[in-house]
Amino acid sequence: MGKCLLPTLFLILSITAFADEFYEFKKGDPIEHVLQVLQDPIEPVVYCTEEFEKFKVSNCDAEKSAIIFNLFDENYKLIFKVDSQIQRYRDVPEVKSDPKRMKDLNKISDTLRCMKDKMSNAQVTCQTNRSLGCLDKKRVAYVMNLPQFMRKNLNLCPRYWKEEDAHERAGVMFHEISHFCGTIDHQYYWKLNDAPNEKKLVKNSTRLTRPNGEPIYPDHLKPPAYYHEDIACTNADSYRYWADNGFCLPGYDCAKR
Repeated sequence: MGKCLLPTLFLILSITAFADEFYEFKKGDPIEHVLQVLQDPIEPVVYCTEEFEKFKVSNCDAEKSAIIFNLFDENYKLIFKVDSQIQRYRDVPEVKSDPKRMKDLNKISDTLRCMKDKMSNAQVTCQTNRSLGCLDKKRVAYVMNLPQFMRKNLNLCPRYWKEEDAHERAGVMFHEISHFCGTIDHQYYWKLNDAPNEKKLVKNSTRLTRPNGEPIYPDHLKPPAYYHEDIACTNADSYRYWADNGFCLPGYDCAKR
């Protein structure tokens, strides 16, 4: 499965009256010239003039490779489905009038578009229990997202094939692909009734004392022990939830589910 973008498209037309003659029409050619040439029945053949990379599958047998290709196709459809659901929120008065909500929608849409782009140049690798990333028996999948890798590498552990049904596999892949676009594992929503949150309570790691025990801040300026981190757009499992259950906007209507 690869996507073929055509920045330059050549329509090669073979005219039956002149079997050896070929004509090239380019975008912008005068229509009068085109109509003058097209006097006889023609057989249009469209050629893609550039080669485009597509995602690759590594270390997987034929059955798993076929499943992965189908899952990538499903993930493409899920991206468009979730993004179309997001667009409906843009006309909701309570959302439209709230800059924070609109900013969240834009960020999530940008992440989905990024996911679509990254998928076309990803590599999926079937790992074994001996693989370093799969030594944790609870791990289902993980990604390699380091700058030195030309390709984004999505690794599937044996548990991915043993414990995940077809629907869950697509959601897991959706989750992992979102990591290519900057999402983080803030929280997991393993149960279907656990909807995405807007904020997460985080322990403050700010140093409060110097090595000798002397306070750095006076009491009235001391940072709080905990604070709420905004995770509305950046939690990877939110994207998995949306793929499985449809979109909801954290902080607006997710809690109603």
